[in-house]
Amino acid sequence: MPADVAMLDEALAVAHLPALLAALVHVTGDASWLKPEWRPAYQPLSRGETGLGPEKDAEIRAATRAALVEFLAGDRQLPPAPDAATVRKMMDFVAGAEIPEGYADFAMDELAIVGRSSKDPQFDQPQLKAAARKLKVLVIGAGMSGILTGIRLSQAGVSFEIIDKNPEVGGTWFENT
Repeated sequence: MPADVAMLDEALAVAHLPALLAALVHVTGDASWLKPEWRPAYQPLSRGETGLGPEKDAEIRAATRAALVEFLAGDRQLPPAPDAATVRKMMDFVAGAEIPEGYADFAMDELAIVGRSSKDPQFDQPQLKAAARKLKVLVIGAGMSGILTGIRLSQAGVSFEIIDKNPEVGGTWFENT
């Protein structure tokens, strides 16, 4: 676990706090992490600063670190998936504004919060399963699209390899900080 904690510390140092807190709700099942006083107040052209100040930012990162270290040291089992109302609250919190009602269902499907999505490959027929096993796919680019393509190919039972020009995954997020 020390390697996990070192990687966690690196990620926490640069994490976007509202998104981090929403992820923490998902990991702990505790929506009280979305404190109204911690809701971001974004300024135009900002880089996502929350306006809370360095002390509060440090407090949030420390509390998040403690909860995630406990999660990593435990059985790593997630609590039941958040319901649509909680997902909506998470989205509103991260955005710092009310998100239109229909987006919660969309987000739950896109993120497969309940473990499945309407976009999951449906290869129930034996011929499709057999055909999928014969395919070999090369995915060029290990950014978000390439990684998501790999996930879908894996779900479909298709053999694949992902290559990238960079030494690490992340695409735009690897190249730009």
